[in-house]
Amino acid sequence: MPDLRSALRAVAGRRLVVVGDLILDAFTHGTVERMSPEAPVPVLRQERTRQRASGAAAAAQAAAALGARVEVLGAVGEDEEGRLIGELLGRAGIRTGLIRTPDRPTTLKTRMVGNGQHLLRVDRETTTALPPPYARRLRELLRAALDTADAVLISDYAKGVCAPDLIRSVIDAARARSAPVVVDPKSPDPRVYAGATAVTPNQREFAAFCASLGCSADTPHRSGRRLCAAAGFSALLITRAADGMTVVAGEHVEDLPALNQEPVDVAGAGDVAAAVLALSLAAGLTPSDGARLASVACGLVVGRWEYAVTPADMCEGARRFGVPL
Repeated sequence: MPDLRSALRAVAGRRLVVVGDLILDAFTHGTVERMSPEAPVPVLRQERTRQRASGAAAAAQAAAALGARVEVLGAVGEDEEGRLIGELLGRAGIRTGLIRTPDRPTTLKTRMVGNGQHLLRVDRETTTALPPPYARRLRELLRAALDTADAVLISDYAKGVCAPDLIRSVIDAARARSAPVVVDPKSPDPRVYAGATAVTPNQREFAAFCASLGCSADTPHRSGRRLCAAAGFSALLITRAADGMTVVAGEHVEDLPALNQEPVDVAGAGDVAAAVLALSLAAGLTPSDGARLASVACGLVVGRWEYAVTPADMCEGARRFGVPL
């Protein structure tokens, strides 16, 4: 691997197109001192609220913080949550092509946190495929964006944007332009993403992939090679939470340890890994090099609220984690 600083210089300025499901995370924090007299549930006394854009937006923010030129494409509702996602992305210097869908709300995940403990999550979402008029408009935006893309990231959260036909058209168009395509998957069938340059499943998604092909997730090295061969992936990056990551690229297989053993919030780490890998491939780095960069970024992001990890953060994190600079 090139030294960390050289790798970071290589990814800066690359143009990344992110397409996928956009989510607004809302958190209500407070204290719990008693149980409700109405039902056996705790009473949360609200003290503060905060919001962040996640899903495809998490990957976009991570890439932008590393100096990439990022455009994110997706769908949001005609509501305050959709407006806020656009505003948060704009503040991060990210171009947006957002389809407004008045008959579909923006995906919203509301979490209740009391005394530092996660008590409840409430989801508002629509998971059916985008209606044809909106899907056609999104494909038009994609065609224009892909013309100058150095890499493409498909962020599939199964909320209706990443329909199989859109995934197929993105992969085919990017391959025709020799731009690497990285997929953060949700479908249990890896063949939905056939031809992608790299795919970044977590442990549960990897197990679903293996089940669909009749192989065992307990043998990730062997099964990873089989998955790559079956679906035409050049590489597979399996994110395994506290167990680190496994990268499979051809005959090369490598396990990378988790660098942060005391995570605060693991949400979004997979999005960050996918974004860093996509930028690394765009810069001509190997999948293994990209995985090592992603490992440092994930080690940092699980210990903070923001998805944005700057080059300076990466260098400081590498020193803290004992990764050679």
